[in-house]
Amino acid sequence: MGATRTTRLATLAGTLAATAILAGLALPSGACPEGVVTSNFRGGVSPADDAHHFDLQVWEGLVCQFNSINASTTYSIQNWGQPGARMNRSVSINGALFDPSGQRLYRMSGPPRIRELIDMDGADLAATSQYSLYPQPPSGTGFVHPTNGQTSVTFGVNMYALEHAPKGIKRLALEVDAELAADVVTVSLPREPQPELVELAPNFKGRVTNFVVTDDGRVSVKFEYRIGLGDGPRPAFYAIELLDTTGAVIQTNYPPQEIVTRDAIVGVHHTQNVGLGRRELGEIRLTIVTDLIPHTFEVVEEDLPLLD
Repeated sequence: MGATRTTRLATLAGTLAATAILAGLALPSGACPEGVVTSNFRGGVSPADDAHHFDLQVWEGLVCQFNSINASTTYSIQNWGQPGARMNRSVSINGALFDPSGQRLYRMSGPPRIRELIDMDGADLAATSQYSLYPQPPSGTGFVHPTNGQTSVTFGVNMYALEHAPKGIKRLALEVDAELAADVVTVSLPREPQPELVELAPNFKGRVTNFVVTDDGRVSVKFEYRIGLGDGPRPAFYAIELLDTTGAVIQTNYPPQEIVTRDAIVGVHHTQNVGLGRRELGEIRLTIVTDLIPHTFEVVEEDLPLLD
């Protein structure tokens, strides 16, 4: 296969750095002559076979797919410690969950899970290497925002400290959890602090704890909420908006990081010092997702060549 071969000598603690094509480089004594070997699947097309595309997993209009798989081995020659070259072998796997229509409200409900990651020699890469998964909460549990033009969320696995450079992936299987909003309600909030939490939607309680409009036309609102984790529906806080008297949106804010306790999800949201200009504040509006449909995508690929 026509993989691109380069060698990268990294600068570490004052070392001499250089980059060269593998065929023209004399490696230091004791270094394994692998160089930096990078193989990419871009846009779902394998460089070994232009007819190969990553499979699409489709559910309720949402699409889940691998986008790229990259493998590399990097040498670094150091002027400290034991003489010779050190290397780091790594593999990165990237994918996306997206909505081609650009209209659905959904989210990933956590980081992906590795079910299988086996190389061509039968080695379990997940068991013999270090790896990280993304996205992690809280970014991994936030909704996409179609009104802001967001239609996708990316996910992936970064593997490093591999024992050997894999020639390919025999079987790759990830699970990606998603939640699709099936029902959304909007609620008008009071313009004065409330002494206690009130039910704004099934299993969703909240209250305004601070509301201020200054003489020069600036608004600040503090809102706290609680979502119970017991029996019943599992709603979610999507957005809080300031509207003017014509119904036009002055500002939209999305919830910050939430705190998960044993029996509830709790959060506090501040909308601070928003200028009205010549407009007049008409309404404070909360958007709550009251029904979420869960789904797990099983994204699987087999026999993917990485190195020749």
